[in-house]
Amino acid sequence: MYAKLYGATLHGIDGCIITVEVDISQGLPVFDIVGLPNQSVKEARERVRAAIKNSGYEFPMRRIVVNLAPATIRKSSAGLDLAIALGVLIASGQIKGRKANISALLNRCLFMGELALDGSLLPTFGTLAMSLAGLEANYSTIYTSVENGHTLKAIPNLTIYGESSLQDIITVLEDQVKSKSNSNSKQVKIEKHPAKHINEVHIQVNHNSELQINYDSDLQIHCEN
Repeated sequence: MYAKLYGATLHGIDGCIITVEVDISQGLPVFDIVGLPNQSVKEARERVRAAIKNSGYEFPMRRIVVNLAPATIRKSSAGLDLAIALGVLIASGQIKGRKANISALLNRCLFMGELALDGSLLPTFGTLAMSLAGLEANYSTIYTSVENGHTLKAIPNLTIYGESSLQDIITVLEDQVKSKSNSNSKQVKIEKHPAKHINEVHIQVNHNSELQINYDSDLQIHCEN
């Protein structure tokens, strides 16, 4: 089971888009984060695990590998918590909606937010620089905390969803997936073709025994010799 979405980190003073891949497979329960994470990102394992459980979801007791790409850049932002948690929930099938619709929705979105153990979203340092980097890379929708949302609304051409918890973000996503699914539903259009009315029939048999039939406007039949 696999999921991919996008977060961001700081690289010096600049923002950098990070691809967050989550793979869940059979095996002994383990939760690994690879791709050059620093200590604060490594600690996301415990924050994400507790936040998922305390938000009313199940943390998968399987082998979970989170890859943060590109691997050559040091990941230093706890704001990757939100993307990692959502990746785990999507890969384990706990977000409602068809996976194809979910993937299409997440394609040009950024998720930035540190998680508290109860699932609350905390303000994240550097979201302004990360959002500008996202905008330059055509990521026009951002999901983040309420506090960061207020700051980012000043940036034009960005759609901001500032929510207070992981559960609130999930609710917004599920509503959007449902709306997208409804808009993509095929509607069958049935065209009614008006029947041709035969109101008057003239039947004439000529001297060569050929039958001629003419149609007029009243429901009558005339036989002529």
